Amino acid sequence: MHPAGELLRLGREIPPKADGCAYQLREPHWLWLYYDEREIAPFSYAPSPKKTLRARVRAFFKKEEDDYDYTWYTRCQICGYKPFDPYAGLIDEGLCRTCRFQRDWGREVQDIRHWAQGILQDEHAILLDTETTGLQKHDVVIELALLSTSDRRLLYHSLIRPGQPISWERSLRHVPDKQMRSAPTFGEAWQDVLPILENSSTIISYNADFHRARLAWTARQYGYQLPPLRWECLMTRYAVFYAKPRSITRPGSFGWQSLNEACRQQHTTGSLMRDASEHVKAARRLLRALAEKEGQHWDASR
Repeated sequence: MHPAGELLRLGREIPPKADGCAYQLREPHWLWLYYDEREIAPFSYAPSPKKTLRARVRAFFKKEEDDYDYTWYTRCQICGYKPFDPYAGLIDEGLCRTCRFQRDWGREVQDIRHWAQGILQDEHAILLDTETTGLQKHDVVIELALLSTSDRRLLYHSLIRPGQPISWERSLRHVPDKQMRSAPTFGEAWQDVLPILENSSTIISYNADFHRARLAWTARQYGYQLPPLRWECLMTRYAVFYAKPRSITRPGSFGWQSLNEACRQQHTTGSLMRDASEHVKAARRLLRALAEKEGQHWDASR
């Protein structure tokens, strides 16, 4: 193969059609090459004994690999995906990572659906929501709402007057002073709340860890203690149901959604949630939405 310039130097004619080309960094980038049959010469190659043995060993293992059936783990049984390397380990239990994630997530969604159905039929399960003076560990409860999950009865709802002055600039909810002065203290409200809690077996809350911690802290300020109950978090279960990845590097970690956003995503009827009673009602509507989806992911953005 010769370029056109070399053929002219040798005094030969340039054929009308090139037989090949090569790319070079400097211009012109493409170098056209021409084939000259007069320069064909026989070529013989005798490999050394060492190279011959290496080639024979390589050929032996290549035959072993070709004879072995890798189909069961090199191709996904659902989507048919086949990794570029049979030793990459991307196929497990006959499924690729994507299909395995979909299978596992589908099972979790079915469990959440069955859990929501059971909660809605449980006469001893209640939904709880609180409003507090802030998000810190020493903030106290200033509003409490309890709702029966089975019959939608609002079991308790009231503002709670704290035992010390509050800086309303850092409060999560601004309540007029007139309403707060007429509200009962936590000790007075506890007399009505405790029988409801003792008659219940499960408390469901959106962000249960926060509400339990703030309610327990406020009770301790008055010398009370929460009865032993099972707390269930609706927020963490909905995060798995909605399955919005928290980050690309952590595919199994799902981001939390606010209660307002979760209700919007599931198209549940609602209004502006101004107090704790509306929060527990919205949480029950979200429970019904999870129970009625037949285990399917319903993305409101679609």
